[in-house]
Amino acid sequence: MVNVVIINFSWVDIAFWHLLFCAILIVIMILWRPSQNNQRYAFTPLLDDSEDENEEDELFSSNFLTAYDVNQRTKSEVRLENEKQKEAEEHDKEIKEDLKWIDVNIPTSVIDKLLLDEDEERTQIELERSKML
Repeated sequence: MVNVVIINFSWVDIAFWHLLFCAILIVIMILWRPSQNNQRYAFTPLLDDSEDENEEDELFSSNFLTAYDVNQRTKSEVRLENEKQKEAEEHDKEIKEDLKWIDVNIPTSVIDKLLLDEDEERTQIELERSKML
């Protein structure tokens, strides 16, 4: 009878160890997940190159990778500059179109009245009032 009870609950012992292993593995995965800083320094070449004498024979040496990274950075910088220049040109075109619309649709007499300073406007009103009296 005791043997049957031990066999029936042996799966609990096995399941406990499996769950404990999974929990520890998940904690390790969360604590040591790759961060931005880790990825930045992941492929730095070693300072001591004397150990790897065959490094010159490799197709992808560290010098090639650094040159490739620099090339990619310059391409992305040029791409960003081109995008900024295009955005600036589009913005200038929009402003020019707005100014053309204003020139066509708004008469200059209205614009002159809107552009007068308060002081100029006051003096002009006083001059007109004095003429009326």
